[in-house]
Amino acid sequence: MASVRIRVEEREHHVGPDPRPSHCPGGRTVLASADERGRTIGEARAAICGCEGSTDAWIEAVTVEPGWRGAGVARRLVAALLRELERRGAAEVYTLVHRSDVALAPFFREIGFRERPYACLGLALREPGGGRPAR
Repeated sequence: MASVRIRVEEREHHVGPDPRPSHCPGGRTVLASADERGRTIGEARAAICGCEGSTDAWIEAVTVEPGWRGAGVARRLVAALLRELERRGAAEVYTLVHRSDVALAPFFREIGFRERPYACLGLALREPGGGRPAR
């Protein structure tokens, strides 16, 4: 693990493949990556909202190569993100995790994330078989 290097960089926040910044002026993306001998073995990405004085940030993704899972890489990536988000003025950090995710939900709870009083709303555009749901 000593040979794993964590790097943090900032990018302009984009939504999807559109090269224009998101609708949130001043929004930024912070990316933490873990490299081992020049090969990326994990990444964590967060978005800082720049809307109307918001100090919220969202962890959007945490990925680690299968052979490195359980070695503390994700924990180091998220810790680096949290330090950088705090340095940039974020007051609260959120993430979305499916309750049934047996690896990710406990991981975020272990590092201090707690459920907040928000509702996660979703809309099925297609049924699992490909048909359109009734609306």
